[in-house]
Parts: sequence; structure tokens; C-alpha cells
Amino acid sequence: MAVYLNQFQMLPIERTRKVLEDLFGASPSAEVIEQSNQQCYEHMESVVENTIKSSIEGSAVMHNDETGMRCEGTTKWIHVYSTNKHTYYAIDEKRGKEAMERIAILPRFKGVSVHDRWASYDNYDCEHSLCNAHILRDLKLIEEEYNKPWAATMRILLSDANKLNQSAMIGAKAIKAIEKRYDNIVKKGLRQEPLSHRITGQRGRKAKSKSLNLLVCLRDRKKQILFFLHNKDVPFDNNLAERDLRMIKLKQKISGCFRSQHGAEIFCRIRSYISTVSKQGGQVWDALQNAIRTPSSQLIQI
Repeated sequence: MAVYLNQFQMLPIERTRKVLEDLFGASPSAEVIEQSNQQCYEHMESVVENTIKSSIEGSAVMHNDETGMRCEGTTKWIHVYSTNKHTYYAIDEKRGKEAMERIAILPRFKGVSVHDRWASYDNYDCEHSLCNAHILRDLKLIEEEYNKPWAATMRILLSDANKLNQSAMIGAKAIKAIEKRYDNIVKKGLRQEPLSHRITGQRGRKAKSKSLNLLVCLRDRKKQILFFLHNKDVPFDNNLAERDLRMIKLKQKISGCFRSQHGAEIFCRIRSYISTVSKQGGQVWDALQNAIRTPSSQLIQI
């Protein structure tokens, strides 16, 4: 119950103690609760670090994202690797390639990685699909703040393409028509954009406007933006990973920061297990009882 309240419901330890006291008339010490979390963490090692990681590495489509979290008085990064059946969280001091190498899922992954335009993901030799929810937000900003008609037209095209793709088996002819419209919008936008310019007194590469930067992305990464049209297993956006990361933000809102790196690692492993159980239709309460009582070598593999 203590692990359930502290790790799943994300109550701080003192509130967990108070709930247990109100319900059962006895309040375990903070040390007992921490020892219970530790036991759960140790018993889950094999199923999380081997089974869940391996399942994600071998999947056809994986979602990636990361978010900042206060830990030991500084900002660290919680990375999430998600499929429809599995979730893996990891905390690291870094956000980019160094962390991804240490976590060691992306270096071995050969499927399609769905993510935002964070450049570190591009280092890996897998297929890449960009999150179109981010693209739509960027297009809306360009449309509203810079009054660019091409951005509004592209936003409508991508939204319509997504609706069409969801409503029916879209054929090759329809896909070609969408791609032709896409190319025409990009070409028209590029003709309307001023050339890159260098700010007076600034050295180095010429600066691009935000709208030109987005147009260049639309031109050069067309395949990754329209990947969802060519592969039904690839979604339009990266909402799966973003939903999984909401639990991290909820933890921060309810309980604040992590006081220790190890506490954050315990949370990441237990949440990986809980999220995976939930995705597969299992009962979290039963799964936690299993994990508390059963050593890693005997824990039922997910």
C-alpha cells in the first residue's frame, strides 16, 4: 500500500504516512516506506531493464521524448521510450546524445522513431518520423505572428491529410495529390521569404528567420513529416510519448523535486513497470503486490 500510494498515486512520503495512519491506525516510518520502494525497485530490475527495454528495442515503431525535472537541486532530464504496449523511463544529467548513448535503446533500434525536431535524435541509424502536432503549432505561430499565408495553407493541408488517413485506406493517387500540394506550398513560401541575412557586426553563418527555418524543414524533411501517409503503423503525432511524460509533470506538481538521484531512478523503474502493466490491461495493485513479494528472477515477464 505504501508503494502504491507513494509511487503510483505519487503522494509525498509524509502524506503517505498520514493516509496509512488514518486508514489503519498505524503509520510506518519514512525508512520503512523507502525500504519498500527499494525492494520493489530491486525485484523489478530484470523485467524492466531486460524485458521492457528489449521489447521496445525490437518494436517496429517507438515514440521518444524528454522533459526537465529538478533533482538534487539541479535540472536533470527524464527520457521516455514508448510503444503501445511498453514504457521505459530513465533519468540522466544530459538531454541529448550523451544520455541517449547511456540509456542504450536508440543505438540499437532499427524501426521508426517518432519524435520532435530535437537534433540529437537524428544521430541514430533508424527511420525517423516527425511529430506533426509540433509542426502544426509552429505553423500556427508563423501564421499569427508573421502573417504568412503559406503557413495557414500548409496547416490546413496537414490537418486534412490526417483526417483522410484516419477515415479510410488512403490510396497512392490520393497520397501523390497531397504531396504535390505540399511541394507547391513550400515552393510558394520559399519565393515569398527574404533570403538569409547576417546581422550587422555578427560573425558566422547568416541568420534565417523563423518562417524560413520552418520552410527549410518542410522542404528537407518531407518524408519524415508525411511518414504517417505511407505507413499505417506510424501515427500523425508523438502524443503517446507526451502522455507518458505527463505522469512526470504530475509527480513534480504533487510531490515537487527528487532529493536524490537514486530516488529518481526508483521512481523511473517502478513507473516503467506500472505504465507497461496499464497499457497491457493489467491491474496495477496486483502487479505491485507481485513485484513486492517476488524476486526478479521469478517475476512474471511482461
